[in-house]
Amino acid sequence: MKNQEIEEKARELADMVGSVAVDENLPLEVIEMTADILKEDCEQIRQAAVDIAEEERAIRLEYSTDTTKGGAAWRAAEQRSTQWYTET
Repeated sequence: MKNQEIEEKARELADMVGSVAVDENLPLEVIEMTADILKEDCEQIRQAAVDIAEEERAIRLEYSTDTTKGGAAWRAAEQRSTQWYTET
């Protein structure tokens, strides 16, 4: 998704949450608590995505620099398993 598309989707979701708050006549305290929880969840999700990307980079780096016989066997096994998953 492009940055503009992401922003539009985020605005749609925010409008949807706002509509629920207005339609159900929720107290301001509940709306504020919900916003705080959503903000915290978003930060945790963002951090998890960063952590996953770093782990994947580390694995790729280790994989690409492992020239031992065991590393070659591991790469061959991974290629076979990837091929198996794509064929089924």
